[in-house]
Amino acid sequence: MLWILLDGVGHPDDAPPGSVWEQNLPSFELLLQSGQALDARLEVDGLPQSGTGQTSWLCGANAAKVMNRHYGPQPGPTLLKLLVECLPVRLARAGGRVELFNFYPPGYFAGMGKSGVRKHGCVPQ
Repeated sequence: MLWILLDGVGHPDDAPPGSVWEQNLPSFELLLQSGQALDARLEVDGLPQSGTGQTSWLCGANAAKVMNRHYGPQPGPTLLKLLVECLPVRLARAGGRVELFNFYPPGYFAGMGKSGVRKHGCVPQ
C-alpha cells in the first residue's frame, strides 16, 4: 500500500496566490480529480493545524473534535493516545513493513540544532 499525505498544500480550487498549485502538476491534478476533497477544518472552527490533521489521517478519527480545537504542529498527550493505535503502528505490530518517505527542506535539518532530534509531526518514528 502506498499512502500519500500532503500536509499544508490546500486545494487548487481555493489556493491563495503563491501556492504550490501555481506550478504545472499534472500527476497531482490527476490524483485530485480521481479522489475526494476533504475539509481540513474537520467540522471544527479555526485554522487547521498539522497535529490534529495528521492524527486524523493516520487514525481515521476526528482528532480536532476529540480536542475540541485544532492543535499542532506536534502531537501532545491527547493526540499521542490516538496515535499509538494508528494504522502504521498496527501494521508494524502485525509484522508488516512500514517506511516513511518524506521531503524535508534544508531548514528542517538546520533547525534541529546540536540535539539532532527530529520532529516528524504525527508520523510515528
